[in-house]
Amino acid sequence: MITADQPVYANIRHRSNVQGASLTAKGRAALGTRFRAGVMRDVKTNSGRRALFISVMAVEDDTEVTFDEIKPGVVFEGTPTRGMPVTTAPINVTLRAHESYTIGIHAQSYSGTAPFNDVNGTLITSTKPIALNSGTWTGGPFGGAQDIGIDQLTPEPTAGTQYVLVKGGAPPAALSSPR
Repeated sequence: MITADQPVYANIRHRSNVQGASLTAKGRAALGTRFRAGVMRDVKTNSGRRALFISVMAVEDDTEVTFDEIKPGVVFEGTPTRGMPVTTAPINVTLRAHESYTIGIHAQSYSGTAPFNDVNGTLITSTKPIALNSGTWTGGPFGGAQDIGIDQLTPEPTAGTQYVLVKGGAPPAALSSPR
């Protein structure tokens, strides 16, 4: 948690010989009570490095957070499941101020039947404002290609109004979600 009397810029960077990542904090503009998860397109491989996550942090005590509308076949690591295909059941947690909670998938131990990309769109709601980060660790659209993609998301009501989503120059085949 960063506090200041004047505007500040906060950026978290990861760098290694072959990978890099940058997450820029969006400040109070990114606090909200309704989010849709978004992660970089990925395919499951047996790589011990591939993973993805959704992480929330409460800014007030007694914040109830729900992860819901999880697509069929998506199973987050260590979570209760239900139904056929087996799917992570809705998750409800209560957090104190500055406490965080993270759910994720690790490629080597993934037990779900849905592609990783089906994590996109998972609904995260809360009773009080939260910050949400999500991303992919060494993921990519092909078995050999990989990169790190992480970001602090803005609340669903601001996507498309105060913030825009822009499609990059990747060819359509690289963006499809093979089953």
